[in-house]
Amino acid sequence: MRYVFDVDGTLCFDGITIDPALIHALKKLERDGDTIIFASARPIRDLLPVVKSFPKNDLRKWLDCF
Repeated sequence: MRYVFDVDGTLCFDGITIDPALIHALKKLERDGDTIIFASARPIRDLLPVVKSFPKNDLRKWLDCF
């Protein structure tokens, strides 16, 4: 299954980090074979530091598109 999560105000409440409990829950989804997709109005370069715990979600490949 694919899950799409908005980052700011849903996963990230301080603008910088995702709570470790949420990271743990999202990692369980990944381990179970699900795909995690992050949505944000932030530029990708500003989103990368927030979702660094999720290397499978390689947003860096999109930087070449812009």
